[in-house]
Amino acid sequence: MLRDGARLVGAGCLVGALLSVAAVQSLRPFLAAGQSPIDPLAFVAIPLVLLAIATVASFWPARRAASVDPAIALRHE
Repeated sequence: MLRDGARLVGAGCLVGALLSVAAVQSLRPFLAAGQSPIDPLAFVAIPLVLLAIATVASFWPARRAASVDPAIALRHE
């Protein structure tokens, strides 16, 4: 369950980073000479924060699902 959540967030971060790099190129005419619209710190820090938040958010349902006895869960279906 944690792996699935991390995989989804990782894919979303990758797609978001690629789209934001493409979109930020439109800001280039508004910047002073020599400035880059791509901030490496932001492109690394934001996905890491999102991945950490998603891991914590996925941990609670995974812990709850792991605490249920499979035989009891199947019996109630």
